[in-house]
Amino acid sequence: MRFQIDGLQELRDALRRLPMELRDEAASVITEHADRAADEITTEYEAHTFTGHLAQHTYVSRRDPGPFGAGATVRNTSPHAWIFENGSQTRRSRSGNASPMPPGHVFIPIVIRHRRAMRGQLVAIVRRAGLQVTDDGR
Repeated sequence: MRFQIDGLQELRDALRRLPMELRDEAASVITEHADRAADEITTEYEAHTFTGHLAQHTYVSRRDPGPFGAGATVRNTSPHAWIFENGSQTRRSRSGNASPMPPGHVFIPIVIRHRRAMRGQLVAIVRRAGLQVTDDGR
């Protein structure tokens, strides 16, 4: 039997077809990486803290493993998270110019790193189930 996975969507589809015990193992991997990413992001935000608002608003929402798989989303609901991550330009105000804020680039690089590691573990789960997987690393 040969089963080829060309991308992340194909991996998700293959995981949805696995037996319950493998799905539960995959759910554990997903949750573990989401929690680690959120912890790392929070630690990084705390290093740049002014009010602590960014660190306090980083959380993981989990989708319970149902018959079609599991999932987790790392989010930051702080209203100024986008500005911190992407920076700002010099702006004019009534009291004078406000200096630009350089981008923080915290959230996305951490999530990408954990998603890559998670994908490697998920591919290993599929392989242990006896399926042949070609992961192109995208």
